[in-house]
Amino acid sequence: MPMTIFNVGTLQGLQTSVSNKAFLTFETLLVWLNEKIPTTAGVKYIFTLPEGNEIREVNQFVAGKSYVVSSVRKIMHVTYGESKERFWPNRYTLRQHIFIC
Repeated sequence: MPMTIFNVGTLQGLQTSVSNKAFLTFETLLVWLNEKIPTTAGVKYIFTLPEGNEIREVNQFVAGKSYVVSSVRKIMHVTYGESKERFWPNRYTLRQHIFIC
């Protein structure tokens, strides 16, 4: 059950899945996202799109929804997902699949 995670202010996203089994804590997820999504000051906050509600627990993610990450507690309202290059290239040849439970 995939979801898309965008960097604040950008139009490209990362398709992934998140579960309590793969990420035992929310901090573990933030560290993993820091490795996957280029940011200037690190991933510190995750918000739902388009509502902008802050996510604070791994179990708050919903399959099929989109999210945006940010270094600050504020998101830019742009049309996320409108880039011609839909997703960031994966740095690794093996895809990691993490499932929502």
